[in-house]
Amino acid sequence: MGASTGNLLVENPVALEAIFRECPVLIATHCESGPVIADNLKSFLRAMKQRFRIIR
Repeated sequence: MGASTGNLLVENPVALEAIFRECPVLIATHCESGPVIADNLKSFLRAMKQRFRIIR
């Protein structure tokens, strides 16, 4: 979950399942997909480049 969490990143499905199964309290998460974020950023920058001319 969440590469934006730095060293708290947990990608192993077995570990994630154990965390959610064994935790005695409610867990709230904010999950992001790194590849989806990167693709969206590329699309956004491409759209902005077409919309606004950069003058140097």
